[in-house]
Formats: sequence, structure tokens, C-alpha cells
Amino acid sequence: MAVNKNFVVKNGLEVSTDLIFADASTDKVGIGSTIPATELDVKGGIAATDINVTGVGTIVTLKGTSGIVSTIVADNVQANNLIITGV
Repeated sequence: MAVNKNFVVKNGLEVSTDLIFADASTDKVGIGSTIPATELDVKGGIAATDINVTGVGTIVTLKGTSGIVSTIVADNVQANNLIITGV
């Protein structure tokens, strides 16, 4: 059964406990958190096939197939399907 409805979040929305939380007063959404620190705050692992970051992206720990990448010193780096430019 499909439901085709639009809805508006005016004050806030919470699905389950800490599953999805939207705060209309701060324009922030938390997944796995009811206290989102940024516009979209995800607590836990993220699985993605493609990622596109425009602007500034911060990756605290970058894991490669051979282990954790601790240092990248270059203007442009390409590793398999990860391309970093303009850093």
C-alpha cells in the first residue's frame, strides 16, 4: 500500500527514540540524535556508494583498503573512486 501525502513540520518531528529528529526552530535534523549539532547530524555509520561534497568537507578518519590513511600531502589526490581537489 502506497501513501502519497505531503506534510509540513512546523514545530518538530521525532520518529521513535533518537531515530529521526527534526527541529523546525533551528532548521536541524538528527538521525540517531535528538540534539543535532549541524543541519544534518548523523550518529553512527553511513553506507554510501557515491558522495559529492561541495565546499568544505571534514573527514576525521579516512579508511582505505590497506588501512587508515593518516596523511595526504598534495594538491589533487585520486585513489580508486575518491577524488579530492581544492583542499
